[in-house]
Amino acid sequence: MINLELSKVLPSRAYELLANFLPGLFFVFSVGFADPHLARIFSMSSEPGFTLGRYGIISTILFVGFAIGSGFILVDTIMQFLMAYFYRLKMFVYRLVCRWPLRRLTQWMLTKRAWQTRPWVGRLHVKVWTVSTVGFQEWRMYQGCWRVFAERLLQVKYGVKFRDFRDDNWQPVYWNLGSLAPEEFRGSIFIIACHATGWAGLVAARIAPVLRNKFYIGFCLFLILNGLLHAYYLVQRKVDPRLAGNLNIRAVLREFSRLDKDAASAEGKVPDE
Repeated sequence: MINLELSKVLPSRAYELLANFLPGLFFVFSVGFADPHLARIFSMSSEPGFTLGRYGIISTILFVGFAIGSGFILVDTIMQFLMAYFYRLKMFVYRLVCRWPLRRLTQWMLTKRAWQTRPWVGRLHVKVWTVSTVGFQEWRMYQGCWRVFAERLLQVKYGVKFRDFRDDNWQPVYWNLGSLAPEEFRGSIFIIACHATGWAGLVAARIAPVLRNKFYIGFCLFLILNGLLHAYYLVQRKVDPRLAGNLNIRAVLREFSRLDKDAASAEGKVPDE
């Protein structure tokens, strides 16, 4: 999966706006270069009919590119939405497979003397039995680590002690203490734009048959595959209980860094990057 962080090159939030142009302009220029007759008709008929002029045509192209690009970027959002459901279904099927037949299989292996001497068989049986009966337990490790940081942050920043919360009230704190970065929640905007560009290229090839060659289609499929891998790993970080706790820990640690910057600003000092 290829990623280029444009936020470090362009001004803040500007790359998010420019990302909407990438799929649309790729679509417009692909169709325009593949069918010059269509582009010539647009440039010749638009000026006398609408008195657009050269800059008006450029503005129209940019507007159409932005509108089309925004629509194709919506495809990535839909893909992430659907992939979250498929990932939950995958985890449900995995638990069913662990419940049967894997648990029966590991129990049978432990009854055989040839398998009893292999330590990994016992570990596999414990893992399969745990997943099939109580589910995934890795999230407890993340919650324990998160609680250490959260207690300190609540005391230092808000003057609240963690023990003041009842057992049924700390879960809202778990999901709301700290804020996720946009890249952690929705993913890299550059990869999302490239993913949308791949779909835009396929639609352009549908409109202009001259684009249907192995190089153009292969490039579009490469962008789509890269975007699907990005969406899969993003959904995995947010949905899988064995990994989802990392985001909450990062959010709490980010609040500590903000405390340091606020303290430095109050003292009239600029913290070293």
